[in-house]
Amino acid sequence: MKKNTKILLSIPSIVSLFFFLTYFIEPTVWGIVIDSMTKYYIAICIVQSLMIIQLVYLLNFLWKSNNFVKSTKVNWTWLLVLFTSIASLFFIWKKIDEFEITSKQ
Repeated sequence: MKKNTKILLSIPSIVSLFFFLTYFIEPTVWGIVIDSMTKYYIAICIVQSLMIIQLVYLLNFLWKSNNFVKSTKVNWTWLLVLFTSIASLFFIWKKIDEFEITSKQ
């Protein structure tokens, strides 16, 4: 996978982690930007839709590639669904490279 694709796929996870961590640690920081519940719901919908698009792309990549063992595909599917923000970053930057190296051998 190219580096540009990895960066583009990492953006939703970084945005969601930043948004949720800053909002739950210090909610008054977002009080200026998100001053009503409607704006909050819109922001949450945007962040979650980005995460769903990323998740669908990664799962599609995982299940269409032939160089993964089925048990590995099932394990990574569960990890990506349950821990999307963190697992997707790890999958994008670490595991895809490992799987591509093993498939070339």
